[in-house]
Amino acid sequence: MARPFNRAIKLGGETQKVGTPTVKVLEYDVDSNVMRATGATVPTDGDRGYAVGCIFVQTDGGTETVLYVNEGSATSADFNPVLGGVKKTEDLTATNTLTAADSGKVLFLNSATEFVTTLPTPAAGLNFKFVVKAAPSGASYTVVTASSANILIGGVTCATADDLGSYDADGDTITFVDGQAVVGDFVEVVSDGTSWYVSGQAFVAEGVTITKAS
Repeated sequence: MARPFNRAIKLGGETQKVGTPTVKVLEYDVDSNVMRATGATVPTDGDRGYAVGCIFVQTDGGTETVLYVNEGSATSADFNPVLGGVKKTEDLTATNTLTAADSGKVLFLNSATEFVTTLPTPAAGLNFKFVVKAAPSGASYTVVTASSANILIGGVTCATADDLGSYDADGDTITFVDGQAVVGDFVEVVSDGTSWYVSGQAFVAEGVTITKAS
């Protein structure tokens, strides 16, 4: 009786500098664009030479930062993490600046000392949700646009039926207001590549505001 063939296929790969990083290329398409690659550094947005749909494995990545796919073009890459079915969460406790790699996260505002969170430069599909976990006391949590760009569009409703909530068409600052915002108030933002579209809910209209600070 013949033995079943079960020997694994090995891909040795080829180390090449493609765009910004040096990567190990495992597969090319017919146009010599990379289809599969691995490496310690995810290709930079705008890099040339990666096919649409290229799969990149970040060899030193962690939870949901190992597998990436090029959703840009062969002349201008846009690698984004391939997320699982469970949303990523993170407690924010100090001033910080988000990046595209944080997209999709539910971010819990959780500190006795309030702080500023800066959104990344808009890119189509980037999205974040901010939830009050510790009510602001003594100062306000704020979420601001990069370079104070006036690109926040949308509104926040409130649970009090006779309150109107907050709306702005060219804001740059979302404020979870000291003494007004309560645990559970939330805001979601999503980008079309140019602006950030805002929606959310607060217990009272004064709890979460959208304004143009500059």
